[in-house]
Amino acid sequence: MSEYEKTSTLKVDDIDVIMPADDSLINIKIASEDINEDKIVSHLLRLDVMDEDDRDALEYTTGKYSSKIYTLNGANVTTYPSGALIFGKDEFSDEEYVLTMEEAQKKVEEFIEENGGLPEDAYLEKIKAEIMTSVSTGEEIITGYTFVYKHRYNNLKIEGAGGDAIKVTIDNTDIPYYFRLWRNVVDECEPFILAENERNEKIKEIKQKAEESALSSIKSVEKPQIIEMRLTYWSNFFKGDQEYMPVVWEINTNLNKKVYVDFTTGELMKPEK
Repeated sequence: MSEYEKTSTLKVDDIDVIMPADDSLINIKIASEDINEDKIVSHLLRLDVMDEDDRDALEYTTGKYSSKIYTLNGANVTTYPSGALIFGKDEFSDEEYVLTMEEAQKKVEEFIEENGGLPEDAYLEKIKAEIMTSVSTGEEIITGYTFVYKHRYNNLKIEGAGGDAIKVTIDNTDIPYYFRLWRNVVDECEPFILAENERNEKIKEIKQKAEESALSSIKSVEKPQIIEMRLTYWSNFFKGDQEYMPVVWEINTNLNKKVYVDFTTGELMKPEK
């Protein structure tokens, strides 16, 4: 797993602009990873260790966006044509987690290996502590952790609302939540360059357009202000299919919220269904 990213940071209009060190940019053609979906569903719902009578309780339905939903004993797995797979249990633990973060990570990565594997290009992006208020003491406690793995290509992160990622929540019940969507690069489009002599003006233009339109999608009493712009690949959300990943601008704001806008026009990138 590589966490290395070759980037350079510019200052334009007092905001940080993060770009790849190499000026050459490439849109990419992608395809869903090749995993044994039926085997993973069987393992997650423990069908592979049940006798035939217990397996008869499995419920199967179809949902929105041509999804397939498997339900058994308070757990369910939903799969989508995009390649996304989501596992969840009805109950999460509300007790203080008994393992350390390091022990939790080891168990999480063992779980991932058993359920699709950890891709070679994956890196650990963040670890989020799941916090609740204890009913008995009134104090905040850590009930578990959520580990988020992502990937990058050509020194650009692959990002998007509900897009490519592997997310696993662990608590005292074991693994109550697993999200997986991973699309691999199969080809590159024609390279293009954001010329250095045009770069600053183009960035100012995109920033202005984002302020005029895209930021209005952030609902807040406080007006959002752009604090950082970063070039990334746009990963469409899991309910929609995707053949190409374009280079886009990730706009980060002072409200700790972000939007993605078109590389050329500055218009808001909207998930395609």
